[in-house]
Amino acid sequence: MEELNGILASVRASWAVDDDASQLPSQMLAYIGDAFYNLHVRLKVLSSGPSTPVEIHRRTVAEVSAPAQAALLEILSPGLTGEEALVARRGRNIRSSRQSKAQGASHAHSTAFEALIGFLLVSGQYARLYELLDER
Repeated sequence: MEELNGILASVRASWAVDDDASQLPSQMLAYIGDAFYNLHVRLKVLSSGPSTPVEIHRRTVAEVSAPAQAALLEILSPGLTGEEALVARRGRNIRSSRQSKAQGASHAHSTAFEALIGFLLVSGQYARLYELLDER
């Protein structure tokens, strides 16, 4: 964990935001949040016991899909702090040329969820991060 803290401090310093992770670009927070959440879900799936690679992949994809992340954000939203809600809103407003109109709302909300996860991770709010992840 110490090494992770050092890496995250380096990210904040590289982007000249010192200790205010909310000042990082929303795209970066979402990128970090996506990577962390994907790893978190994969480890959780693996910790549930032996399974086939196909089943592991199916369960992981079901949890990290845009609709699943959007649904999770909807569940979490009422309990977010003002700062967390602001980070999620900024993440939701990221525009992507890859999304179709049909996927737009789901993709936007999943990106908001990823930005929130990235923000909590980069700002070192690990207890709050796991509190939210355990609410699902």
